Amino acid sequence: MNIIRQIETIRKLQKAVKEGRSNGDLSSALYFADQDKSGVVTDILPRENLGYAIDSVNERGNLNIGRGGALSTTQYSKPMEEYLAGTTVTPQGNLLDLPTDLTPEDLYYQGTDRAFGTGGKNVGLLHLYDRSSADNLITQVGGIHLNSPQYTHGGLKYGMRNFAADNHPHLIGANAPSAANTIAKARDRLYDEGAENVIGMTSLMGGRSDAVNLDYARTVLNMIDSRPISKSLGDEMTTSINKALATASKQSVAKGGDPFPSMPSLVNKNGTVSKAARKWFETVNQGPRGVALSDFDKAGFRKKGGPDVVAARLAVDDPDYIHAPSGMVGGFVGIHKRGSPLIDAPQYNPTFTAGLQGVPLGSLDFMIPEAVVMPKFTAVRRFEGKNPAKDSRSLLSPTSQQFDQQWLDTQMDFRDRLVSGDYEDPSINDVMEYLDRLNKERR
Repeated sequence: MNIIRQIETIRKLQKAVKEGRSNGDLSSALYFADQDKSGVVTDILPRENLGYAIDSVNERGNLNIGRGGALSTTQYSKPMEEYLAGTTVTPQGNLLDLPTDLTPEDLYYQGTDRAFGTGGKNVGLLHLYDRSSADNLITQVGGIHLNSPQYTHGGLKYGMRNFAADNHPHLIGANAPSAANTIAKARDRLYDEGAENVIGMTSLMGGRSDAVNLDYARTVLNMIDSRPISKSLGDEMTTSINKALATASKQSVAKGGDPFPSMPSLVNKNGTVSKAARKWFETVNQGPRGVALSDFDKAGFRKKGGPDVVAARLAVDDPDYIHAPSGMVGGFVGIHKRGSPLIDAPQYNPTFTAGLQGVPLGSLDFMIPEAVVMPKFTAVRRFEGKNPAKDSRSLLSPTSQQFDQQWLDTQMDFRDRLVSGDYEDPSINDVMEYLDRLNKERR
């Protein structure tokens, strides 16, 4: 990433807003940049395997973060290397050694004879997952040694687990039962319509998408148990969380959903998490859990000794995708097993318990934006005048794409541009301009 270019892009946008030439929509910028007016930048060498986690940090320790990749809604409290120095995460060795150099061409020809050019019969089915890591053990978070180490069960890389070691059918994805059932129906419909292989492709959700995840919830609560907070802060957080829950509950009921239950007192007199609060986090639905955990994300709580959500997410999330732009596809791909029943597997993911059976393939060598991977979906959205920045939310419904020759040509051309450095991390505008130009060339 070129941090200077990122800051310059934001400054141009800010100038355009001031001069009345833009409405200030930051989705048109490459990155959400820190508002530090000095623009002083210090390059920090990235640690091995930390992906986007350390690229550049300014003198106040605030990252210029890829679109959608921020771990907090507030300013980070310290430089990234300080967060990471106080965090200990150990891989447990239960992931498969899968190829990491797949290309769109491999997906096009999967299951066919490449030598005879008989590809084009496969269909992609998009899966949206959070960034939580798979098969890691967290023992220290932001300088806090956890009394109870936390195991991570996996979001995007869930399908890389070695299920065969447990004599268990392989699962290429996990979702809540209702969502998994919807994906399974779409999978079987695509097979019935003639797909040779239905290939599940994972796409990155936002940097704070793990707010519903039990691995993240348990990590935050374990941080409090391991370094207790004051009872007064605990009461303040309880009041704030229940206020947020009440608001969200009204919204849920208005849409025909269930009301959200209030949370019991967060901490005991000694500042550790109460049994009632821990049980609440473990048993409530994803909606209220997400509201409560999102409310932890306040600078005021952190300054008074509350858990730092940035530290927690750095420990829980996969280091390959920390701060990566959202909506990037290909971190994991696998073939769906036709007609296979869902498998209830809370032992592999206590948050998303319904497993989808299939065959793991690996990951793309270069992740590609959703808008490029799903051109049919993108074209319909643009024809309807929908906002590109909201495409990812619409993709929560199962979205498929035929891997035909035109699709392959587009993917390989865009991948070549990534390889050559034309796009380091493409913004929404990069993608839209690319697709517009491509469509004009094909007319």
